[in-house]
Amino acid sequence: MSTRARLAHSPAPTPRRPELEALLNCCVAAARAAALHALSNSARRRQATRRFAHDVKLALDLESQRAAEAVIRRYNPSHSILGEEQSSGRGNNPWRWVIDPI
Repeated sequence: MSTRARLAHSPAPTPRRPELEALLNCCVAAARAAALHALSNSARRRQATRRFAHDVKLALDLESQRAAEAVIRRYNPSHSILGEEQSSGRGNNPWRWVIDPI
């Protein structure tokens, strides 16, 4: 197995308690930012950016995801983010956040 493949499959390091608390704080702050944006813009909840036979992409979903991503980037700029609406491959790091905003 190549070094690249091995790194892609290696687990994230086990964080210590202070690191876990920082990750939890980031998670809560990201969720709150996304929720605040969604609630503040609830009148636009059906505004679609794209429609497919099997899916509808809502503007508010993408915007809420971006609000969460901004918080994660502020706390952990090197972490990768995988989002339902759009993914960000930034960061050569074993940490990956998975976001499904709404």
